[in-house]
Amino acid sequence: MGKNSTLVAATTPARNASQTITRMSRRTLSGYTFAVGSVSVIAAAKLLLEPAFGSNTPFDLFFAAVMGTAWYAGLGPGLAATFLGAALGHYLFVEPIFTILKPVSGQNFLPVLFVVEGSLICYLTEKLRLARSECEAIGNEFRLLVDGTMHQSLVLLDRTGRVKSWNHGARRVLGYSTIDIVDQNYSIFFPLEEDRNTPEGLLATASGCGRVEVEGWCTRKDGSQFWAALALTALRNVRGQTTGFVLATWDITDRWHAERSLRESERQLRLMADSLPVLIAYVDASSRYQFNNATYQKWFGIAPESCRGVHVRELQGEAAYELIKDRIRSVLFLGEPQSFEAVMPYQRGGTRHVHVDCIPHRTADGLIAGCFILKADISEQKRIETDLRTGEERLRAIVDTAADAIITLDRQGTLASVNVAAEKMFGYSASDMVGQDIGLFLAIPEMVARGRNADESARSTMRRLIRSGREVHALRSDGSTFPVEISISETGSLGLFVGILRDVTERMELEREVLEATAREQRRIGQDLHDHVGQELTGLELLVDTVVVQTQSSQAIDENLVRKIADALRQVHKDVRSLACGLLPVEIHPNGLREALEALAKNVEQSGMRCSFKAGKSVAVADAATATHLFRIVQEAVSNAIRHGHPERIEISLRLEAGLLILEVKDDGSGIAAPHGLPGLGLRLMEYRASLIGGKLTVEPAEDRGTVVLCRVLQSPTRGSRAKKFS
Repeated sequence: MGKNSTLVAATTPARNASQTITRMSRRTLSGYTFAVGSVSVIAAAKLLLEPAFGSNTPFDLFFAAVMGTAWYAGLGPGLAATFLGAALGHYLFVEPIFTILKPVSGQNFLPVLFVVEGSLICYLTEKLRLARSECEAIGNEFRLLVDGTMHQSLVLLDRTGRVKSWNHGARRVLGYSTIDIVDQNYSIFFPLEEDRNTPEGLLATASGCGRVEVEGWCTRKDGSQFWAALALTALRNVRGQTTGFVLATWDITDRWHAERSLRESERQLRLMADSLPVLIAYVDASSRYQFNNATYQKWFGIAPESCRGVHVRELQGEAAYELIKDRIRSVLFLGEPQSFEAVMPYQRGGTRHVHVDCIPHRTADGLIAGCFILKADISEQKRIETDLRTGEERLRAIVDTAADAIITLDRQGTLASVNVAAEKMFGYSASDMVGQDIGLFLAIPEMVARGRNADESARSTMRRLIRSGREVHALRSDGSTFPVEISISETGSLGLFVGILRDVTERMELEREVLEATAREQRRIGQDLHDHVGQELTGLELLVDTVVVQTQSSQAIDENLVRKIADALRQVHKDVRSLACGLLPVEIHPNGLREALEALAKNVEQSGMRCSFKAGKSVAVADAATATHLFRIVQEAVSNAIRHGHPERIEISLRLEAGLLILEVKDDGSGIAAPHGLPGLGLRLMEYRASLIGGKLTVEPAEDRGTVVLCRVLQSPTRGSRAKKFS
């Protein structure tokens, strides 16, 4: 099978060559046969017609045989017909006939001349025949080429624009048959709403310029329209005259829609880019702008279209370019995206704090064609951040310097932040407290035993605390407990609760000590009433009974007895006044404090120690509570000075300076060293009383020796001597 196949494959070219040779031989034989036949026919016809025309032109009809043979059969048969015609014409029609050599030498030259002329005719005829064949081949190839262009319409027009012919592509694109369109004006391809002068104008333009290209709507036979690209080319003859036109039409509807969509997308993107308050630009590989949005005009006063082709350095200025050039090079040469903030000193637009993003643009083959640059002016944002940071630092400083503990809680009762005072109060660091449940530090029963609904219980408990503050017990890091007063407020925007805690241990101790001191004073007064006043009254009762008995028995009343009763009553009155002075030391009138302090100084004088009181004439305290607390402060200061300082002299003064009521107790004793606080029960009570009336108490060593106790209270001019808070 393989050998037979190889044999067949080898013999096929030989067989084809043999067939070709056979066809050529047959064509050659038929050509020479045609040459002999045509010459023979011409010779026979000339013999028949010679009696009528004579023999003056023996070779004239043989030229027709030579030309016909050369045109039909080619150069070889044509030459054969030439030589055969020369021989027969010389032999049959040159006198004397039927002889080869003629007696006249000129007659023997006639066949030679005919051969030369016939050969020339054969050569020219062969050239003409070959040119015709070549033109036919070219025409056929061109027709095949034109008809094979199915997606392009080619229409041949005459000088007036009428259709002469068209290709298959025109039939497919326009939908007309050849019968429908031939001899029709090509304006039929244009919509009715188009300017009817457009076809004539295109013809005139193409005739003058040689070619015109336009785009527009065209109409098919069924009335449908499509967007077409038209090219009208003028055909000219050798004299340059327009003989017709070739109309080429392409259906570019899809491309038109795509371009329209692209333009719409570009328009929308441009609108979006122009509406953004940031700089958006595209920079090519040579650091020149190719796209800029409208914000460039707002920043730099340059229209976006004027920025195209401008180098980054030229637009932004040398100082600003120096800050970003290395980053732009990293993007364009290394393809590394860049995101940074910088203060840019632009040569136009002033200095701005900007955030810059540079994104490389890579082509399909991975090359870096440029980069996209986005710049946002964050100057206002930075200013706000600075203000917020400053405000936060200021608030943090205030919170951290506050004497009370300040904490923030979330809605689940978890600590979010604490201040320094809270750290000192509980003995924990802020990191240890933040994130912990508030129930670990405060003994709030509702939050310690929350159960399942812990979140809701925490919120409800804190809302109850918001409505009314309360005192709870707190737990220090060492395990000890202490009382605190807590007040909570809710911040709706942050979803947090802010709590202020105050350690009330000292206050409660002072209150307890005040209550105890009051109870002791009451016990003392009660004891004095029982021991002194009661006994005096009992004695008076006995004396009065004696007087009654004497009166009933008509005896004379003993004068000494009556005098004793009067003396006893005076002593009781004195004792009662003394006890009343302990309960209400200051009488309720503006000068009550002055009178009480004068009485106190006299009592101290009576005890054997020098004590003086002086007060300005304009000093008046109408507030009984303020006057009482001030008297108790002086009373306690004098008592402390006598017990601890052993002075020789005590000076009490009350004066008004610049709206401040100043109470001063000065002694020349050994002094009390208390520069940073008030140790002892008596001194703490004095400070507590001063705080109750809004005053400030200080205990300082005197310049020479002794101690000075000062209490300053702010007086309100609109409310008489009503005290206000003073610090």
